[in-house]
Amino acid sequence: MRTGDCMACHTVPGQKPFAGGYEFKTPFGTLLSSNVTPDRENGIGKMTERDFFDAVRHGQGSNGFLYPAMPYTTYAKLTDRDMHDLWAYMSTVAPSKHLVSENAGMRFPYNIRVAIAGWNLLFFDNRGFASDAAQAEDWNRGKYLVEGGGHCAACHSPRNALGAEVASKFLEGGNLGERFAPNITGSPNTGLGDVSKESIVEYLKTGSNDLSIATGPMAEAVENSTQYLSDPDLNAIATYLKSLDGSQKN
Repeated sequence: MRTGDCMACHTVPGQKPFAGGYEFKTPFGTLLSSNVTPDRENGIGKMTERDFFDAVRHGQGSNGFLYPAMPYTTYAKLTDRDMHDLWAYMSTVAPSKHLVSENAGMRFPYNIRVAIAGWNLLFFDNRGFASDAAQAEDWNRGKYLVEGGGHCAACHSPRNALGAEVASKFLEGGNLGERFAPNITGSPNTGLGDVSKESIVEYLKTGSNDLSIATGPMAEAVENSTQYLSDPDLNAIATYLKSLDGSQKN
């Protein structure tokens, strides 16, 4: 739960944890996060563990296809073990009867969930995580955390006109409306090329280092997620990010 930063997106500040209703303003309308508490009426209480797996890893929820604002496109890489642990944790959350109409604010035709089937056909790679035998264990761990649960590309990769991540510019910076998520590849120009692994770890652990202070969505990510990760996991993330070439022109 901490790695995936579930709290940030599924909780409205000041409201019950995981009860949903957090607004995502997109070019296609406003989407609300779902209630993921175990309430049987308005949450996920009627889901089986298999239903939960299908929603998180395949984008197929109780009300039909999920919108890719829910990063099932990266959660597809989560292992069965991690998915089981996440299911077990979410089952302990206090139920909330908060009713959320997730796509009521989406404009036509984007409010038609079945259209996501076409989007998935074009852009969703549902293959699980594949480690690289040529790389060290910590590098592969970092890759798993960055590309899987951490879903870093959701903010730090640019998107095309249909809202899909541009794979050729992985982690090279993304437009978040009023904010811009920076390039976090190892690019020597606008990326992390000159930043030490120690500084990256410090930033993820505390929200600041000698170069910058986390604000906006990244501050929320530190508050709800990265500060809780172990030092070995944070070091693994830094190792993986530093290894990415990025586009040398960026």
